[in-house]
Amino acid sequence: MKILVAPNAFKGSLSSGEAARAIVEGMCRVLPDATFISIGLSDGGDGLLDAVLMAVGGERVSAEVMGPLGEPVVAELGILDGGETAVIEMCRASGLNLLSPGRLNALKATTFGTGQLIKVALERGARKIILGIGGSATTDGGAGALQALGVKFLDQEGIVIPPGMGGGDLIRVCQVDTEDFDSRLRDVEILIACDVTNPLLGPEGAAAVYAPQKGASAEEVAFLEAGLTNYISLVEAKTGKSVRDVPGSGAAGGIGAGLCAFTKAALAQGFDLVCDLVGLTDLLRGVDLVVTGEGKTDAQTGFGKVPAGVLRMAHERGIPVLLISGSVDGDVEALGFDGVISCVSAPISTQEAMKHAAQLLTLAAERAAHLLKLGFRVLGDDSDHGR
Repeated sequence: MKILVAPNAFKGSLSSGEAARAIVEGMCRVLPDATFISIGLSDGGDGLLDAVLMAVGGERVSAEVMGPLGEPVVAELGILDGGETAVIEMCRASGLNLLSPGRLNALKATTFGTGQLIKVALERGARKIILGIGGSATTDGGAGALQALGVKFLDQEGIVIPPGMGGGDLIRVCQVDTEDFDSRLRDVEILIACDVTNPLLGPEGAAAVYAPQKGASAEEVAFLEAGLTNYISLVEAKTGKSVRDVPGSGAAGGIGAGLCAFTKAALAQGFDLVCDLVGLTDLLRGVDLVVTGEGKTDAQTGFGKVPAGVLRMAHERGIPVLLISGSVDGDVEALGFDGVISCVSAPISTQEAMKHAAQLLTLAAERAAHLLKLGFRVLGDDSDHGR
């Protein structure tokens, strides 16, 4: 039997690679003769870098950059294909994960550090940049990142706004100066991995939908909306591009809108982009079963998340899919998985479950393998599990 193990990260506890290893460990205890292929996946958010490097290899490069609130942080990016391709996770420089809940500040948080990582990729000779934008702490329309790449934003007195602009600074912008914009970006392909379709502005936009998750009050949401409107109007006038309504331009505080306006950046479905990078289509050839997983399964799993994408690709090829989840909330039968198993089999706090995530996932995978073996026996094909 040939089994492909391809989970997402278990947020806050396990990377996708760690989850894959835990699942294989558990299933191997019961099905020692099965052939396992394991790979970590991502929808373009947290875990993108680890998933890609696990699948195709590459070099990890560290750089000290500006964090979301101006403090220095050390962030990694990946260099692939002999330097031709770079993989960047926005959350490593500008993410919510870098801030405690009490420090969230949607008005001040900046993407400047993400722009610095893009600059590092350029300095390494990258001609293609994959940017995962999940988990950002920002609502600056990408202005901070653009500052790091050479764009200057001036206020009504003609004074350059200092580096590290946050969403609260956007209302001050009166002029955009691109004289020092990094010319190398004209020849670089940027693919932004995104799993939502929200526009930049309006009731479904960056401020209204996502800023409250980043600490913004109702009054601050309105202020950010006004700032984004002012900023993008000036940016569109400067570049001659209309980007505010591009699907996904409102994700991650609008960084997609800013980058699409000034570069050849394009927004792409995160899962599909990652699948192309890791070669999931090829890995599915000859597979008898796919096992995927995630930290929490609910109705949202069906909307662009890794398990749903794996399910679609496997079912198109007639391959059954088992989902192992940290927790299962509500009726998930409609999602269409051939089997769903929760890691939690007894009452336990969320903190304890996350603390022992690897052990619980291994045990759940072991239980799943026992059920598979039982199925073989019921069908009178007890040798199938060793094929």
